[in-house]
Amino acid sequence: MVSSSHYGYAQSQSKSFSQFLDEVKVKAMAEGISQQTTENVISDVKYVSKAVELDRKQSEFTVTFEKYQENQLPHSRVVKAVRFLKDNKQIFDALETQYQVPRERIVALWAIESNFGQ
Repeated sequence: MVSSSHYGYAQSQSKSFSQFLDEVKVKAMAEGISQQTTENVISDVKYVSKAVELDRKQSEFTVTFEKYQENQLPHSRVVKAVRFLKDNKQIFDALETQYQVPRERIVALWAIESNFGQ
């Protein structure tokens, strides 16, 4: 997985994007991904200036935490998340076991990124 520190490095210096990709390749292979798979995936990766520009404008980076929390985590969303976790305990037990990701993180991302799929 690409860390945010690597991602930030690539964002800030588009001329070194190829260096960033080289680092990703090394890390991927160190984590057991074959060279062929790594090359196949990386060969299609392109630096897209507009995507970087839009990424830098995300509210997570442009507003205070208090304002972000107010906008993204209203009490109603937290209540819905807690209820959803309780109502789907068996599913989240299986997900945690299979993927080793805490259920709270899965639900938090789902809530923030898609308002629970809506």
